[in-house]
Amino acid sequence: MKAQLFTIATFFVLSACSDNGKIETSGTIEGTEIIVSSQVSGLITSILKEEGSVVKPGELLIQVDTADYFIQLRQVQAVANQAKAQYDLALKGARSEDIKAAHEAVSSAQASFESAKKDADRFADLMKTNSASQKQADDAKTRLSVTQAQLNQSQELLKKLENGSRPEELSLAKGRFEQAQAQVDQIQKKIRDCSIRAAGTGTVTTISVDQGELVNPGAQIAKITDLSVLKLKIYVKETDLGFVKTGDDVSIKVDSFPDSSFTGKVAYISPVAEFTPKNVQSKDDRVKLVYEVRVHIQNPDGVLKPGMPADALVGR
Repeated sequence: MKAQLFTIATFFVLSACSDNGKIETSGTIEGTEIIVSSQVSGLITSILKEEGSVVKPGELLIQVDTADYFIQLRQVQAVANQAKAQYDLALKGARSEDIKAAHEAVSSAQASFESAKKDADRFADLMKTNSASQKQADDAKTRLSVTQAQLNQSQELLKKLENGSRPEELSLAKGRFEQAQAQVDQIQKKIRDCSIRAAGTGTVTTISVDQGELVNPGAQIAKITDLSVLKLKIYVKETDLGFVKTGDDVSIKVDSFPDSSFTGKVAYISPVAEFTPKNVQSKDDRVKLVYEVRVHIQNPDGVLKPGMPADALVGR
């Protein structure tokens, strides 16, 4: 969502002194618009607010279908659960029963190795007296090599279980888990983003989609206009700027209510001079340096609307 000023092209009148000594100038009333955009892709399943509805921050405007995202969530959650289990195993180390089983495996492998060694030595002695065949001696040597390898393997496994995972193994397991959890968080955010909510207080002035329509990220969904506080941008000549101060009351009249006067306050005075905007009424005035002044107008009843031309009396 993003906010922007709602403006209509108009002609500005440079400040001039009125009969009562006030600085008289004109401008166009502006409102603050919030552009509501989709952050996900999907089908619009429901539209909860109509144009003209007054909304507050957090109110649900439009719902996008979440079915596909929940399927993705189950997939990435399964991966994250597996990664978490592997990380916990690496972090906590082997269970006592695993270490006990590894000790038993070493004892068994040790016994097999010692038996194979005795057989290999015995057949080696028998070969000296030609009491055994070459094949018997070779088979004994092969069995000795196999049992030696099994013993070494079981001893390495026991050592690893007793010492626990190495720091680099822990780091790798942790990284895999965090990566999987980040994917879970990402899908969960998309599910939340399927519920498109108002980011500010205002009136829904535009609904840009229909139920059943497919939207993509960045697509404009709606506009919300804050009518409670409006703005009036005016331009004051350098010679009059000294009579205008932040917080000054401003008397405002609009053509729609000729018998009424509205009150605003000077909220901002530009510190930098600029050439008069090109859409002022007088060509000669367009080459003069002026200062932008912004006036805030309380509009609790909503009678004033963005785009209304307004005359303002300020200062002195």
